Amino acid sequence: MILFFIQRTMLKEGWIQDGDHELGVARGIFLQTCSSEIPEKYRLEKFHDDWLQQYQPNLSHWIDFVRSKHLNSKYRPFVDHSDPE
Repeated sequence: MILFFIQRTMLKEGWIQDGDHELGVARGIFLQTCSSEIPEKYRLEKFHDDWLQQYQPNLSHWIDFVRSKHLNSKYRPFVDHSDPE
């Protein structure tokens, strides 16, 4: 669910830019979870069906693609904005 939120809101809407620490986190989450089955109670059927039809059949390609991007990116450090000072 977290990866879906990051992809749909932050990446698609341009809230995360190439090189942002959060993009590295999103890519890492993808690489750690993309082979896992989503429990039925957490699935959004339309998006799950799209995943099964468009991406899962070529999952090894997408893993290689994301891993290559991840390993060849230089991410800016995380900035903690919660500290008022």
